[in-house]
Amino acid sequence: MSEPAVQSVAIREFDVARHRQVSLSAISIPRGPTWIVGKEADLAIGVEPPDPGVSRRALAIAASAEGWRLTIHNRNGAVVHLWGQAPRWADPGSELVLSWPRIGVRVIGSDRTIEHWVLFESDQYVIAGNGPVSRLPGPTRQPPLPRTLTATQAAAVRTVFREFLAWPPISGPLPMPLAAAGNRLGVSATAVSERLVRVQERAHALGLHHQTGVSDPGYVYLLVRHGYIDPPIGSAGGQRNPGRNTDPS
Repeated sequence: MSEPAVQSVAIREFDVARHRQVSLSAISIPRGPTWIVGKEADLAIGVEPPDPGVSRRALAIAASAEGWRLTIHNRNGAVVHLWGQAPRWADPGSELVLSWPRIGVRVIGSDRTIEHWVLFESDQYVIAGNGPVSRLPGPTRQPPLPRTLTATQAAAVRTVFREFLAWPPISGPLPMPLAAAGNRLGVSATAVSERLVRVQERAHALGLHHQTGVSDPGYVYLLVRHGYIDPPIGSAGGQRNPGRNTDPS
């Protein structure tokens, strides 16, 4: 008999002003039971340091076969970050079912110097890949999928978009300037740009219909959804986010 699936939930308090983690605590939960996150709940958030803007019952969570089931109760709402995707706002009363290996929910309080994070981790919820998004009716031949990224292309993506691909998530991520990325990779800014153009070509083959600059993350989001960029390995407690993008030279 196989072991029951277990997922991890972590509460992270992050000091934005000092750019440091205040606290991180994690538990493993089985599928089925509902847990409450809030100031007076099963999992405490917004208590230390105290934030009066966080509700006593901010979030109801449960792991299911379909994914994480989330209900937003926090009166100030929340921001949902699926790893490698654009964040989205969730109003109070929102009910979500999310199947994704890494998810961050930022519970909004009244203290803007502290970020309150609920981090969900489960390798049971995989990014299966959507396949080509453009299909014509009738008998057609499926176009071949684009090739996987080369090592140098993947390195360029992870360097320029490291804040967008960070785990735990970073609020308001910014792309690294191409010159700074080139310094880190030991190549010119032009070489970095050329590698990213080749990456964009993969996204266009998958159905991206609009043209963007190589520092726009839209095509990276698409490639993540199609499984071309792997999610992070390990838990939030073992990950270290980069500092803000700066040129090391």
